Amino acid sequence: MCRFETAGALYIMDGIKKVSMFTAPIAGLVLLWEALARSGLFNINLFPPPSVVFLSTKELILNGYLIRDIGYSVMRALAGFGLGSFLGIGIGILTGRLKLFNRALMPLIQLLRPIPPIAFVALALVWFGLGEPSKIFLVTWGVFFPVWINTYLGVTKVDPTYLNAAKCLGAKESTIVREIVIPATLPLIIAGMRVGVAIAFLNLVAAEMAGAYVGLGFRVEFSHMIFRVDHMIVCIIFLGILGACSDKGFAWLVEKLFPWYAGGQ
Repeated sequence: MCRFETAGALYIMDGIKKVSMFTAPIAGLVLLWEALARSGLFNINLFPPPSVVFLSTKELILNGYLIRDIGYSVMRALAGFGLGSFLGIGIGILTGRLKLFNRALMPLIQLLRPIPPIAFVALALVWFGLGEPSKIFLVTWGVFFPVWINTYLGVTKVDPTYLNAAKCLGAKESTIVREIVIPATLPLIIAGMRVGVAIAFLNLVAAEMAGAYVGLGFRVEFSHMIFRVDHMIVCIIFLGILGACSDKGFAWLVEKLFPWYAGGQ
């Protein structure tokens, strides 16, 4: 019984220690921010303290704007991330395994890859208008390339010994891809998708600031127009929270689906 109680106490103490290590730097930053904003060195309208930002957060929640903006932003990011990952993995496997697709698509992909997604903002608005397709297109565009390049490199680096052995045993191409190529490439695919999570929110903000009527990026731009710096900071903070939660959520999902994959941590 004593051993059980001791182990439980140690577990609780370890949890408290981890939480403290995470929250202490944030608390220190908030206190420093509050002190600087209240020191009189800065215009409080341009550099609002955390206490004002907290009240602004409450205001945006009560009037329903913040919850709605978060909902739309998350929906767009998830849709673009899912579509970009699907296309990146699919085309990465095709260009890595089939010479015909490699020769046909590689020059085009290499030409388009260096173009920043923000350069397509105006074009996306012309093509798709102010609705959801323009935002999802831009997020998809940004996510596609890191997922594609990681998938392509992983496919081309699969040990030929396994591929030749499968062919000698009469395995079909679909079986080789499903049983050998994808499992061997999975670590790089996951790495590319994790990069894509961050890029999804970067492109989302650019898309929403350029042409939207709802969303965190839109709220930042709208708050800038009416000179509400406190609202801008609230939305920026929540963008950071969403990005961090998305990364941790993706890592948790990878750990649950592929517990052998250490890179999911």
